[in-house]
Amino acid sequence: MSRVLERRKQLMRLMRQATLDNGYFTVAGIAEATGIPRSTIQDWVNRLIEEGCVALLEEQRGRHAARYVASSVMPESACRRVFTTIDGEEVEIYHECMSGGCAAFCEFHHARAGGALQSVWRDGTLLRERAHLGRQEVAVGLDPAPAVGIIGVFHEDGRIRQQIRCIGGPAYSLTDMMSFAEGVCGVTVHREGPLVEGEVVTRALAYVAIGIDDTDTAAEGATFALALALLQH
Repeated sequence: MSRVLERRKQLMRLMRQATLDNGYFTVAGIAEATGIPRSTIQDWVNRLIEEGCVALLEEQRGRHAARYVASSVMPESACRRVFTTIDGEEVEIYHECMSGGCAAFCEFHHARAGGALQSVWRDGTLLRERAHLGRQEVAVGLDPAPAVGIIGVFHEDGRIRQQIRCIGGPAYSLTDMMSFAEGVCGVTVHREGPLVEGEVVTRALAYVAIGIDDTDTAAEGATFALALALLQH
């Protein structure tokens, strides 16, 4: 057992240092540094992901190896949770932020940009946006231009793909934070000069609306009870 703990400590130290130096680590890099077979390192990485000590940053694409990060050295994400619902051609995007200030920033710039969004609301730390499927160009830049905008929303294979264009702080959020938010299935990014464009993938959930009416009585209150149960669970 002590040898296993020592090996775990050694690998975690290398993974943390590689994350600090490069922003990520790969299985091949750790295997080369330790002389341990790649298959063994991959087993360790999978185990550490289950423990929450390591997170997948980028999946393997062709010859490009998967990239991972040591969770302990990553800054805490301002993006708590992102989920999306679809009803016909309409999509609603729900984004829960770390603070009301973060949510207010996104509310202001997303509303200013317009793009694929039809409306933007905020309730405390929860940002709620309604979009129509399709693509709509947005001019993003420094003030007075919006710093971030959603340029496209698409539905494909049970997933919603949001295409985002941004600069500055929102670009950092897109590249380094959104992939860690609950509900996000994947994030891909690429740079075009000072701008960053990326795609955020989430599940396409069904939209369910519950109306509370005046038919409840002292003996029966089905709609209220159902709404309360769904809110809690």
